[in-house]
Amino acid sequence: MKPISSNVGSLTGGMRETLEEDDPDSTAHGSLGYSARRRKSSSDGDEYQPPAVRTEPSVPATDTKRCFADLPPLPELKPVITRVIETQREFRTQTGLALANPEDRVALRSLMDQIHEELKPASRREIAAQLVQLFYHYPAQAGADMAAVAADWQSDMADVSAKAFFAACHAWRRSTNRFRPTPGQLLAIIAELEEPIRKKLATCKQLEAMEG
Repeated sequence: MKPISSNVGSLTGGMRETLEEDDPDSTAHGSLGYSARRRKSSSDGDEYQPPAVRTEPSVPATDTKRCFADLPPLPELKPVITRVIETQREFRTQTGLALANPEDRVALRSLMDQIHEELKPASRREIAAQLVQLFYHYPAQAGADMAAVAADWQSDMADVSAKAFFAACHAWRRSTNRFRPTPGQLLAIIAELEEPIRKKLATCKQLEAMEG
């Protein structure tokens, strides 16, 4: 097997700057996280070692769609008239959903807080460590400015949840893909993973707006 320094290429240089900026003993979000520590680089005379990645998530690796925690259901809802439209011949109404019990506002707020916690984004350091670990398994792209590539990846992954990001990297590594993913390919996987929980959050926000 090729040494890590040649397989990962200069990507580790751009990523390593991020890895070494923060506390070396901090851990990542979620059950698919990692624990990274600073190692010697190839320039120190020893072969560069990527950050250690925890590979035993609490959710089975084959079930990446369950990367988020089980959340409580929405409070009981009731249909309400949201708008009355007058035409030349008749009145038309538009309906929506609202909380059936006003006291459920506290439960709704608590659910939204839980969803926001699940959707916490990964830090630059977490993104860098996970990508170094993922890219090690695939051929390096010759002639690319890997420092710029690293910066693009960190920018593209800045707004997605850490849990879905880790799960998407895990899913790609366990797939039959022979090459590294592009940011767009990984974002497509993340969007699919996040869709149910983001829809739930959107519904919560609509209910909160209905309550005024």
